[in-house]
Amino acid sequence: MDQAKLFDLIYTTVVLLLALPLHEFAHGWVAYRFGDNTAKDMGRLTLNPLKHLDPLGTIMMYVAHFGWAKPVPVDPRNFRNKRFGMLLVALAGPLSNLLLAFSSMLLMGLLAKLETVGILNAGTGVGGAVLSGVFDLLRILVQINIVLAVFNLIPVPPLDGSRILSAFLPTSWMTVLYRAERWIGLAFLFLVIILPRITGNESIVSSFIVAAYSPIEYGMTWFTRTLFGL
Repeated sequence: MDQAKLFDLIYTTVVLLLALPLHEFAHGWVAYRFGDNTAKDMGRLTLNPLKHLDPLGTIMMYVAHFGWAKPVPVDPRNFRNKRFGMLLVALAGPLSNLLLAFSSMLLMGLLAKLETVGILNAGTGVGGAVLSGVFDLLRILVQINIVLAVFNLIPVPPLDGSRILSAFLPTSWMTVLYRAERWIGLAFLFLVIILPRITGNESIVSSFIVAAYSPIEYGMTWFTRTLFGL
């Protein structure tokens, strides 16, 4: 297996075993904190990836590099304020991914600082190879989680962005949005995944993710370098 394929395999596996389970766990945890036990009662209030992975979504991740986990069940009727509760639940997923990305960036900064002062040796040999591998994994975590956060904030069903948007819409608009959610989701999937593969052109969503990714990654990098004096 060449290096590119190995990197791609690691990237996909990290998404499935860490980034997606954390995202779904965050939804369930916030819902639980606000009085909804649905996710907990169904055994979904866990970071165990086996509880969150969707079989078809997992296969699609390895085949098409686009997949999904099973959505954590949430019953807004258990919230005192349904709109506010659903808003926080929706925000929890993307924010958890940004937090993991930032934590990974800080750990990279710490390791780089330890290397700079001579505590860690990044030279040749096993030690250097291990340290390089850790840096690569942390870099993957940063990239994956920023992309997931940005993607899920797009206000299109069934992404979290649509739930965030609906918290500010009139009830009549919310009803229309929920009724059309399935068809909007299918149209979005076609425009984002299928059509670009047919035409060979980059989708608008991909352009948006790239544009949004850069300032977020830059901000994390700047803070980390400033914090550790790198």
